[in-house]
Amino acid sequence: MDAAMFKEDLPSRFRLQLLRVSFPASDLPELTRRLSVHAAARSAAPAPADWKHCRPLGSGITGAAAPLEPPVRQAADGRGSRSTWYRSPSLGSSTMTSDLGFACTCCGTHHPELPMNYTAEAPAAWDPAFAGADDCTLSSDQCVIQGRHYFVKGLIEVPVIDTDDVFSWGVWVSLSRENFSRAADLWDKPGREAEKPYFGWLTTDLPVYSTTTLNLKTLVHTRPVDERPYIELEPTEHPLAVEQRTGITMDRVREIAAAVLHSGSGEQR
Repeated sequence: MDAAMFKEDLPSRFRLQLLRVSFPASDLPELTRRLSVHAAARSAAPAPADWKHCRPLGSGITGAAAPLEPPVRQAADGRGSRSTWYRSPSLGSSTMTSDLGFACTCCGTHHPELPMNYTAEAPAAWDPAFAGADDCTLSSDQCVIQGRHYFVKGLIEVPVIDTDDVFSWGVWVSLSRENFSRAADLWDKPGREAEKPYFGWLTTDLPVYSTTTLNLKTLVHTRPVDERPYIELEPTEHPLAVEQRTGITMDRVREIAAAVLHSGSGEQR
């Protein structure tokens, strides 16, 4: 408190000091969330601190908008880098069925549960060396690589014929910088599902198709808060696009389970 507020003959020692703070682009979803909650006159609980993204002033993410071209370059064999795959019971309400199980066609082992969802932990373009870099970040839902490529995670859903089940792939799709920022602005906003779909390139290589799934054209449909986007594939003759349109049998689900379980690119856990 300044004593000059009470005694006019005393000089004021009040000084106005401004603090400039710079945030990396990886903090944008959390900042947007807190501002939206504050605007609604509610208390915003803080997210866990991620100290690896704390950097000196001026080291935030910069860069031009992501180009409208596939961000993943294919290797000489026609396939890009492969993802580690694991089943994720936290996605959806029907990610596993235990009434039938499956006998693995590769090893002959009987597994009591048949996974109905697999998810990739990162886009195909992600390299572990990016972790901790100023211009790279990877969370469970969003990814930025070198401040120029932007990704969100969504679900390719495939109906299972003659059942009420839905099989799904948790995949990554690249967005333009503008659409990524727009999605971040709406991240915790009720009614966000009214947003028009975003164009994106599929940046996950599914391990069960002979033809790569990298760089397939998609539309990213925003869903209500706390639900992952629905990924709609361009209606081509690619086997994945055909399966999304026409559905798959339960035998096909078992075939996928065996293929993923023994995939040389990763592990099931």
